[in-house]
Amino acid sequence: MRFRVIFYLIITVLLNSCASPKAENFRDFIVSQERVAFDIIAGKNGAEFQKQEYIINGNYSEALKAVEEQKKMFRNITQQIRLYNSDGIEQAGSLKKAALDYYTTLGALYYYDKGLIELQMSHKEPTQIADFYSDMLKKKKKLYEELYRKELLLSKALNRFENANNLR
Repeated sequence: MRFRVIFYLIITVLLNSCASPKAENFRDFIVSQERVAFDIIAGKNGAEFQKQEYIINGNYSEALKAVEEQKKMFRNITQQIRLYNSDGIEQAGSLKKAALDYYTTLGALYYYDKGLIELQMSHKEPTQIADFYSDMLKKKKKLYEELYRKELLLSKALNRFENANNLR
């Protein structure tokens, strides 16, 4: 009898301490999207790098194309997250939502440059451009602040997910 109780306790502890491979795969997938986003924003010859090169060279039409390409890349990240099957994984829904919110906001932040590029292409008076530019930068700053909040929520959701799925 004593052996049976000890045996069941050991099995119970082992089963509860094992991390779900499905949960690990989901976490790895979510974390890997950060690398994809990094390559878009800071990767050598990434879309952001190309956009900046076009702006520096005064090729605004190509810069606008690069902005649209970035938009597609961020949309692809969110689409992949949305389509990832996370059924049956504890706390996966909140992690997925936090990741979607974060990458949507990140994409919006970098897509905001479209307006700044179009402003540079406009034929407005320099004082008008300065006023518009100042307003646009204030709005972009708010997007950054929103992104910081979303990143914090994503970080917390990832911690809760890891704790719930014994991934620490």
